[in-house]
Amino acid sequence: MNAHILDNIYDADHGLGELCAMNLETFVDFTVNIPQRTTDPIPEHWNKFPNMENVDTNHSFDMHIDPGENQNWLFNPKIGKVYIKLNSVMKVTLSYKPYSATNLFLRAMILYSSPDDMHLPVKRCANHRVSIGNNQGVPQAHILKCCHPKTQYVGGENGHLFGERLSVVVPLDRPVVNEDGYASESLMLEFMCQNSCTTGINRKSTAVVFTLENSRNEILGKRVMLFKVCSCPKRDMQREDTTYMPRKREAGSSAIPYGKRPTKMACLTEIKTEPPATPCPSNSFDEASRETPVTVTLTMPSKDSMQHVLRCAYNEVTGLMASKEDHSQLLLFAQKIEGLLVAHS
Repeated sequence: MNAHILDNIYDADHGLGELCAMNLETFVDFTVNIPQRTTDPIPEHWNKFPNMENVDTNHSFDMHIDPGENQNWLFNPKIGKVYIKLNSVMKVTLSYKPYSATNLFLRAMILYSSPDDMHLPVKRCANHRVSIGNNQGVPQAHILKCCHPKTQYVGGENGHLFGERLSVVVPLDRPVVNEDGYASESLMLEFMCQNSCTTGINRKSTAVVFTLENSRNEILGKRVMLFKVCSCPKRDMQREDTTYMPRKREAGSSAIPYGKRPTKMACLTEIKTEPPATPCPSNSFDEASRETPVTVTLTMPSKDSMQHVLRCAYNEVTGLMASKEDHSQLLLFAQKIEGLLVAHS
């Protein structure tokens, strides 16, 4: 900016030196809470793929979740997995030894827990980007939300390496230190996409990796929490871990299922069974009809809705390609759908 322009903006009493001092102070205030410093060397793990291995140091970092039953989420301590409803808030308590360290941060990053999928980025589906949107400052690609007022949402939705991944960074500035020197701090987390979303997680297994870091992004501790965002946490937890809670009475057993009362049917010694009905030949299903191409004309209310339908169709076709040896015809369908996605973008 030229000097005569500065003179027109500021009075003669405001010198250029005072203006520079004000800009320098503003810059310092803006960067003081950002955990990544450009002057510090980049840590070794920053340019590597993230993993799910726990890291233990003398900071004794750990994570605690109340296993008690809740309306919106459940925690199974045997497998370390949380089952939670969409947009439900859960509390995670962190504990660590701060020693004399300052500017400690917690980073929470979502990964696919399967080794075959761990290298892939995890991001919110197209449907929940539209329906939820930029929820209270949370970028649309992020799935995890933290209710801390100084939360930072970093990374890119197509990032693969640790330093590029979508993650939530929270300063640990409100710890409670006990007489043994352990600090504890609770954070409220919320998930903004479901595991069943076809254009997002698409039923893959997922985990949140919590890392305790200093201002140079060095990892001082790491813990992993498996999770599943679903519409019925209790049902899904029972399906995946049948030993956690009885599901149903086995044949010939007098035990009554958990939460059920005895019924008249449970007291019967004989149950009349009907022979299986013979299927009608006219209603028999021709397997060859599965391979017959079908053309559908759709009119959608908006461009976003059309893109969502096209993405679902693309995922369906590419999924069929993976299960067939000869997928040349399916490839043509996928290419045509991809062209429609580009045309409606």
